[in-house]
Amino acid sequence: MANDPQAVKVLKALMNVGRCEIGTHLHPWVSPPHDEEVNTHNSYAGNLPQALEYQKLELLTQAIDASFGKRPIVFKAGRYGVGPHTADTIAQLGYLIDASVVPYTDMRGDGGPNFSKHDAHPRWFTAHNQTLLELPATAGYAGKLHRQGRWLYPAMQKSLAKHLRLPGMASRAGLLERVKLTPEGYSAKELINLTRCLHAQGCSFFGLTYHSPSLSPGNTPYVRSPEDLENFLSVLDEYISFFVNELNGKTLSASAYLKLASSQRA
Repeated sequence: MANDPQAVKVLKALMNVGRCEIGTHLHPWVSPPHDEEVNTHNSYAGNLPQALEYQKLELLTQAIDASFGKRPIVFKAGRYGVGPHTADTIAQLGYLIDASVVPYTDMRGDGGPNFSKHDAHPRWFTAHNQTLLELPATAGYAGKLHRQGRWLYPAMQKSLAKHLRLPGMASRAGLLERVKLTPEGYSAKELINLTRCLHAQGCSFFGLTYHSPSLSPGNTPYVRSPEDLENFLSVLDEYISFFVNELNGKTLSASAYLKLASSQRA
């Protein structure tokens, strides 16, 4: 995208009028230098040698800066694949915000990171003697037992509980389900229920995410037809209407949220 003239033209025009912010999203298998074997393990950039992860992100950062005339300050790891050196790498390259964490999610079975101890709240962290802000993708537990979700949901993922179909039963009964704040695979009702549950627990930040290819039918499993796209957009419309009009929420770019959080921290 950073090297495609047509994509840059469209996105830069939106950026220049304040309608979008350009961040960095690194997928290692399409980002030079191509020195690693392409496989599942290496699809998480954080699993690469430190020097190679740095080189890939440095070149991508430079490409975005050259194309858009503005150095990005927001980083989101492809496949959420952060590793032991990612924080230092992004800090060295001037990033101020990371958006790679998916709360209560363990990806180790596929070779990815473990975020199971992370909650949905933003947090400050230090890397390479710099202070950065983590803005997680919102995920959490909804249902009547949402406050017990952090220990109860993992217990229901064990083999015996799955054999007894407890997760599905709990979800259908409105007792407990894990939801990610995205229109990809979730209904507006599920997103609203999640937001209400998290808000009741004191959460005041909600990071709505989706893959941009889902806006065109046939690119992702979530949108296969024009009808799927219509439903996808209606979920977004219904959720955002709820967030703004009922929850009295305010929509902000990542950098605007950083300014707000910094002022409140001072």
